[in-house]
Amino acid sequence: MGQVMPMNRSGRIDGGAAASALVSKEAVTDRAGPVARLRLVKGDDAASVSPHPLGVPVADASDPRWVLAVRTGELLQGTLLTPENRRRLSHLGRILELSSFDTNLIIAIVQDQARRGHAPSACAAAGERQLAFVPGPQARGGKGRRVATTLALVGLLIAVEAFFLHWVL
Repeated sequence: MGQVMPMNRSGRIDGGAAASALVSKEAVTDRAGPVARLRLVKGDDAASVSPHPLGVPVADASDPRWVLAVRTGELLQGTLLTPENRRRLSHLGRILELSSFDTNLIIAIVQDQARRGHAPSACAAAGERQLAFVPGPQARGGKGRRVATTLALVGLLIAVEAFFLHWVL
């Protein structure tokens, strides 16, 4: 893992560059493939941040990164996007649960392929290797959590309605 740099009483790191001591990055391999792991150093303590896969290829046509890339290619006018089309793509990125940064990165990858001379309809395929390095949707529960919440609310409403119908009738 990364090197832990000693700190003096004022909280400054003794010797070496502060930036490289605060965060060190390393690549390791596990069963899922290459993984990046950050080691954050605060004082003499260090904690590993959970690993995130690097370079996960686009698996199928339903991959949110691919969907956004193809849609971007469809909305390109030459190598440019109108502000309205960019807003539409940003909205689609939110629906697909991509971060704003990742959405704009995918748009930039497709635009770059168009600037390199690829036809707009072929830009997603031409940029597929770069799309592999864009993380997929946020792993924060997403649709599964929303579905569970919706089902719980529907169940609660049915229970309340049954209670009132029982006492009214």
